[in-house]
Amino acid sequence: MEDRDLLKAYIERLAAVLHDHLATAENLEANIGVAGSGGGVEGVADGVASLKTLRSSLLDIIESAVEVAARIGAEGIDKEDLLDLYALVAYYFEAGLWRESTLLREAGRHVEAGGESLLVNEAKERLRNVMERLESLLHDAGIKT
Repeated sequence: MEDRDLLKAYIERLAAVLHDHLATAENLEANIGVAGSGGGVEGVADGVASLKTLRSSLLDIIESAVEVAARIGAEGIDKEDLLDLYALVAYYFEAGLWRESTLLREAGRHVEAGGESLLVNEAKERLRNVMERLESLLHDAGIKT
């Protein structure tokens, strides 16, 4: 598979996993509400575990996609693909991790989630580095953010 096709596949996969992340966050929020009203905490524990798995997948996909984009280079990359990748990564960096962090704090009232909060902070640092690399690619491609 050529790098351009691989990048498109990564972008599609990233969008799908982000969709799963949103749905999982919504389910976790509902389960936190159930636990807060005296219901069981199993759904909260499952939601925390699911977010951890999705976070790991998202980071792997994002880092791989940016690596492929860098291999393609600013001259050869499809500008729309680069913008799509940037938008998805920026969304996860700005909104997805913030929501996850907020939900983990709330989940921590019902289940052990403190370690996950530390991992979210590590993810933020990894994504900060990825965002810098992406912004450099955008700049080299003549795209202003």
